[in-house]
Amino acid sequence: MIPVAVLPALIALGFKLALFGYSLKCEAENAARYSNVRGLQARLYLLFLFSLSVQNVAEINFLTSETASVAEPWGRLYFGASIFVLVFLLQLALLIGTGWRAGSSKAVTWGTVLLYLPALTLEILLWRTSLFVAGFEPMAYTYTKIPGPLFFLWESFVVSYLCTSVLLLVHGARRQVTALQRMQNKLILIGLIPPIVIAIGVMILQRFGFRTFNTTATLPLAFTFFIVATAYAIYEDRLFDVAFYVPWSKVRKRKSALYRRLRATVGATAAMRSVHDVLDGVADALRCQVVLLGGPRTAVATAKTAAAMIGDGAHAAFPRTALREIDRIVVAEEIAASHPELHRLMRRHQVGAIAPFRGRSASVPQWLLFGANFSDEVQTALDFKHVEALLDGIARRMRDDGAPSSSAVAEALHAKHEHQALAAKRREEREAARRQAALLRRERLELHRTNTQARKGNTQVAVVRSNLPQTIATDKQTLRQYLEEFESELILETLLLCRGDTAAAAMRLGVSVETFEYLCTQYELREGLGEDSDEDEDG
Repeated sequence: MIPVAVLPALIALGFKLALFGYSLKCEAENAARYSNVRGLQARLYLLFLFSLSVQNVAEINFLTSETASVAEPWGRLYFGASIFVLVFLLQLALLIGTGWRAGSSKAVTWGTVLLYLPALTLEILLWRTSLFVAGFEPMAYTYTKIPGPLFFLWESFVVSYLCTSVLLLVHGARRQVTALQRMQNKLILIGLIPPIVIAIGVMILQRFGFRTFNTTATLPLAFTFFIVATAYAIYEDRLFDVAFYVPWSKVRKRKSALYRRLRATVGATAAMRSVHDVLDGVADALRCQVVLLGGPRTAVATAKTAAAMIGDGAHAAFPRTALREIDRIVVAEEIAASHPELHRLMRRHQVGAIAPFRGRSASVPQWLLFGANFSDEVQTALDFKHVEALLDGIARRMRDDGAPSSSAVAEALHAKHEHQALAAKRREEREAARRQAALLRRERLELHRTNTQARKGNTQVAVVRSNLPQTIATDKQTLRQYLEEFESELILETLLLCRGDTAAAAMRLGVSVETFEYLCTQYELREGLGEDSDEDEDG
């Protein structure tokens, strides 16, 4: 019959085997989905999980041993595995809390050596001497160690590594760059608190001679809670924020306001009659810029959208080829490790997230591009559920209510451009007709002037155009006739100067329009004016 004391270790081992399968599944799916399986973090977690599994196996055999001599090697294996559990835990906390990378510099390399040196020293003392653990003896339902003279090194090792791990995670929860990293640190820290309290508490009790309570039944279950929380924090992209579930927290107030804005935007979509209005509503709700890409050329953006998102003379547009494989919301912060090329592309175009979108035309592929500050508001799994509900609600309203899709907007823009081009062409034609009419008018006036001169003789024309009095060569004309010829020539010259505009010519000569037209009729200058006026109006 299996002792009751073995059950916690068996349960913990079963959870670890399940988590091994979950971890390997996540690693296998990394190439097929946009997840941020964080390379070194995952490897350290697997090593930590393996060390805990060895610890559980040793504990099961240790607790079922019939004699102390049989329990001896399993007990030492338990302590040996525990040493590496603490080392991998500290290295994982260092990586998650500070972004530390092994092998990136000499300082980090020496830091790794210093991290493992105490552990290797304790392993040598454990397996080669009795200074660390002198042996094992029966105790009620189990066995317990016999401390050696250097057992205090183990106690110091446990306290220092556990406390340092806590401090690193606290630092990461407050100082890490992205919200995802901060939430990751919070979750791992919460999972680590129970095993730390139990381990340090048992050591303190045993220091004071209280030996009836140890870590046999409690520590395996406490570490099981920790490894489940850590697996969730490492392998899942969209975590939940524990602060949201504290009623009076600032996080809960901020998130509640965000959810209200998202729901209000869906409700207000029915009153929005254009894609621009819809995008403005989404941008206001998420506090970020929004661009809708759809069809071969369409790009609909909000008024404040950065040029890098849609492209202009100085920026290339976001390449459509990079969007074809996106079938779920992709966040730049989540794909830094798994899809570095797409991550760099999104950063270059100041895009924080990309979401596929099905508007009124389901056959036309469309994508919503959100600005770089998208993750300032949307961080947790619950946030993404509300965002997805917003996009689904908007798409449904656009299909049901007939709000214009991006393709409709493209058609409207194309029609507008054609109208503008036609209007410009008509303006050019009117301008050309006006110039042609002015040229014809001037030619008619010149022809009329030539005919008048031919009838009256070129000598008089020369007298008039010279504007200087000359000796009258003949006595067949009176002074009145000379003045009339001069007046007719002056009127004709003024008409030519004013391009046939009788009002302007009258003003230039200082007479009324009626008087000027009377003189034109008297001197037979009206012949070319009627047609000119009509053509001027047509122009």
